[in-house]
Amino acid sequence: MTNGPIEPSADLRKLASVLRQTYIALIAEGFTEHQALVIIGQILAAQSGGAK
Repeated sequence: MTNGPIEPSADLRKLASVLRQTYIALIAEGFTEHQALVIIGQILAAQSGGAK
């Protein structure tokens, strides 16, 4: 049971936070912005079953 109504965008906000943290970590490890975005895109595609 929840303490109130479920916010429809809560899951998306959590996902956005995780993706941002992943992006920052990749940049900190030396990946370029382009490489980091490609990796994140591949992660998202794999999670949705649309991996190339």
